[in-house]
Amino acid sequence: MKSGKLDTGKGAEPRSEVVKRVFCTGISLLLFAIACAQTDEDRFGGELAAAALMLTRQEVIYDPAYYAIEYPNGDIPRDRGVCTDVIIRAYRAVGIDLQQEVHEDMCKHFDMYQCGLACLGK
Repeated sequence: MKSGKLDTGKGAEPRSEVVKRVFCTGISLLLFAIACAQTDEDRFGGELAAAALMLTRQEVIYDPAYYAIEYPNGDIPRDRGVCTDVIIRAYRAVGIDLQQEVHEDMCKHFDMYQCGLACLGK
């Protein structure tokens, strides 16, 4: 890191932009959790919101590079990621592996996903 810039692999990105991106993601998760909170789901929404807020306190460098990861529960380095990595981590903090859930659902119901085979370039 030099002069307040973070190396993202594609050139330097101002630290304030990385912090802003992570903060905005966390706030979005918080608002989503609050919106979903109803009766018995209040506790879950609160826990998810707390996990998202915790993640906004960590410094994460925006890194869209591809990483081969373990499955299930694989993750890229904790100081790297994009918005979806932050969301996956927040759900894992409350005991849900959203990455695994989506993968398994796509395997069972692939034809129901809007992009279908076009997403895979087929």
